[in-house]
Amino acid sequence: GYAKPVKRLHTYSAANGGETLFATTDDGFFNASAEGSVGATVHALTNGATIATQINTGAASYLISVNGVDDLVNFNGTTWTSVATFGTIDTDTLNYVELYRQRLFFIIKNSLSIAYLPPNSITGSATEYPLGAVFRKGGYLVALGVWTFDGGSGPDDGLALITSKGEIAVYAGNDPANWSLKGV
Repeated sequence: GYAKPVKRLHTYSAANGGETLFATTDDGFFNASAEGSVGATVHALTNGATIATQINTGAASYLISVNGVDDLVNFNGTTWTSVATFGTIDTDTLNYVELYRQRLFFIIKNSLSIAYLPPNSITGSATEYPLGAVFRKGGYLVALGVWTFDGGSGPDDGLALITSKGEIAVYAGNDPANWSLKGV
């Protein structure tokens, strides 16, 4: 019943244990939790190829979504909010999001740079972290992921950054200002 093809599915998990399933199309986010006819968009988009993650800041749980075209959007279980900038970084240039060590990390599209927010934060000024000197083959970043060295979540986790040329860099540590490159 969707007017345009569903491109992604994301789950919002509430603190009380309830879950809401959202589908994204090039029209926007739709609540896809229940059977039946498709309802109206709950938040409009122009590109449904979204990447999302969830963060609990202590104040609330948020589903954070980016697509590299529309402004970043977050959902707190009740309200959808668009965020246009994180300081000097326009959020419509962010096309990937990953939660690592209580921080949101983003890929700045068509670049070898990431941006990150302070710990447990969904707002504020993001810091850009250029990685051009790390990747010898060039290209641009396509994905981020948490890589565990010991099979569980803990101090042996690293952030893996993957490029369009097949290179992967892994960083470890709590703060990008002093984290260490584990390898490329």
